[in-house]
Amino acid sequence: MNLVNSQIVKLIDSLQIKKGEFAESLQISQAFVSQICSGVRQPSDRTISDICRIYNVRRQWLEEGKGPMRQPETEDDEIVDAVLAGEDEFVKAVIRGIAKTPGGWEKMREVFLAIQAELDKQK
Repeated sequence: MNLVNSQIVKLIDSLQIKKGEFAESLQISQAFVSQICSGVRQPSDRTISDICRIYNVRRQWLEEGKGPMRQPETEDDEIVDAVLAGEDEFVKAVIRGIAKTPGGWEKMREVFLAIQAELDKQK
């Protein structure tokens, strides 16, 4: 097994997810992920790029084992993490609901714009 394969195994372990979930997130088969994890097959460049993008993994860590696994978080990432780590279940449910609903963010934009327009009328 080469380094990329073993790094992918480490990533899956660190995510604490099943190979099937990992495969689904990358839109590849679970069998292919199992073959990668066992060293039988190598991930394509596209699969490596998708892993880095979807899981915020540094390509250098994945391919060379150098440096930290993850890209540094942005201020926005920290805000989202803080909200989701908070105790307000309503806020978390709203954010998850919007994120999982197709067009959810655009619908929320429309709601907020309508509220703002109503507030502007009252001035």
